[in-house]
Amino acid sequence: MKVEILYFPGCPNHPPAVGAVLEALQAERVTADLVEIEVKDAAAAHVAGFLGSPTIRIDGQDVERSARSVRAFGLSCRTYTDQGRRAGVPPLEWIRAGLREAMTCAACARGLEASFRKMAGVEKVAVDYKAGQAVITFDPGKQSVDSISKFVADCGYEVKETKVI
Repeated sequence: MKVEILYFPGCPNHPPAVGAVLEALQAERVTADLVEIEVKDAAAAHVAGFLGSPTIRIDGQDVERSARSVRAFGLSCRTYTDQGRRAGVPPLEWIRAGLREAMTCAACARGLEASFRKMAGVEKVAVDYKAGQAVITFDPGKQSVDSISKFVADCGYEVKETKVI
């Protein structure tokens, strides 16, 4: 997975954007190649598809879904509006949602499996992104369905069904 942060020199929202991306990566328990791209002039902005500073893209997709079809490139500040509030950095949840959206490959599944295996009492894990499910074998003396469901929710996923076998 590749996360790009595009910015222009001196942008005051560039460091907070980097911090938000790092926080989202940690919250989602995933790793990514983080690439910071300095956009120096209008020509570079057009070539890069730069919507303003900072712009965060995950595997080429803007974290602001409504901006994905915008073609107004230029060297300017960028603001994000969420629930009527305007800010210079996108909401953390948008970044986390973009990370989850990009987690469709085997490497991402292995990363999530590794996170599950770090939990006490988890013995076996198999994550299938295509099927949208995880099968987890655990010691009920050390974990519970509720604690594993909470972990899944903390990773940003919805538990739709649990089966105890």
